[in-house]
Amino acid sequence: MTTRYILRGALIALVLTAPIAASAQTGDQLLARLRQHYARLSSVSASFTQTMSSPYGSSERFSGTLVAQGDRYRLEAGPQVFVTDGRTTWLHDRRANRVVINTYVPNQTAFSPTTFLSTYSSRYRVTRATPSGSGSNRIYTLQLVPKSRSEMFESVTLVMRNRDNTVTRIEMRDVNGSTIRYDLQNVQANPRVPAGTFTFTPPRGAEVVDMRS
Repeated sequence: MTTRYILRGALIALVLTAPIAASAQTGDQLLARLRQHYARLSSVSASFTQTMSSPYGSSERFSGTLVAQGDRYRLEAGPQVFVTDGRTTWLHDRRANRVVINTYVPNQTAFSPTTFLSTYSSRYRVTRATPSGSGSNRIYTLQLVPKSRSEMFESVTLVMRNRDNTVTRIEMRDVNGSTIRYDLQNVQANPRVPAGTFTFTPPRGAEVVDMRS
């Protein structure tokens, strides 16, 4: 499992928790409303559990938290902390007490939720939107596939609660047959973000590797 997988998947899962209308609509209409509603959010936070399974039977599971505000975000998962202020990134491995500093590059270093949402509906299409349950227990399951073969994931499944229009699970299958599932909890729209959330100071005694040119 790589840090890029953790960061990319967690951010996708996070941005898909924005409210969307749960009326009788097509899957593509739901995705369009998702983008419109997310554009109104200044920040979002959540905790998550990731389960990663390979086609060979191995699996790995861990939990983490994420706070995002535009291109700025802070991800804490297991022994790793990833922070960016939109200009610089810090990756801290607590086990090794090692901090890697780099220049923020959206299409290489990390995965910007703003960029993702602005292109998502043009890159994926919904093949099925299935409702189940009733009343407060009603959920919607959306099946998506990429429009281009160049996408990392060959299929994506979203599970959305009807009562508050929150995506509680996102499951992604990559071209190698590996599956990554994120279960989301404690999702908050526009939470108060403490000062210093998106900056990082290496702890005393840490090995610091500065990759900036």
